[in-house]
Amino acid sequence: RTLGSRETLWNVTLENEKQLGRNYTLAMWTRPDSYWFGNITSPGDLLSKEHSSTTVWTQDCNTANGLNDKSAILGRQAAGIMFKAYSRFYNTKTITTYIKDRMANAERYLLAVAQEAQLQVERLNFWSLPNMDGMLLASGKVCFIVLYWCPASGIKRPNMCPNDSKNKRR
Repeated sequence: RTLGSRETLWNVTLENEKQLGRNYTLAMWTRPDSYWFGNITSPGDLLSKEHSSTTVWTQDCNTANGLNDKSAILGRQAAGIMFKAYSRFYNTKTITTYIKDRMANAERYLLAVAQEAQLQVERLNFWSLPNMDGMLLASGKVCFIVLYWCPASGIKRPNMCPNDSKNKRR
């Protein structure tokens, strides 16, 4: 569902580009349950890098041996490929053996799509994309899913969600 929603929004973006007569240089996806601890890295810094148009930037933790799919910043050409991952998955004419052999989970599937398209993949430290999965409790406080906590972030272990089966994994 998440990949499908991303693709739908990307198609709207393409229509906006036509109406504006110009293309975006970067695109971003993030999940609706992301809790942000600060600002993202400077888009100007990303755009100044060689091959920025064909680069996918994601967090360097919780990769599940693929791309951390929680939040990503994508150069324009990379966005055109990665935001189409949903229809590619269901189109038997475009799904290749290379991808089929590597899609044990969403993270690995996305990495295989990027690799097959020869996109650059760069892992950013936590503070360049400072977010984690959060949940708003009835008390008004935010708790975090321990499974998605990035220990390398330097954040003291935040308030973890109670009675969550995912919290028992770390």
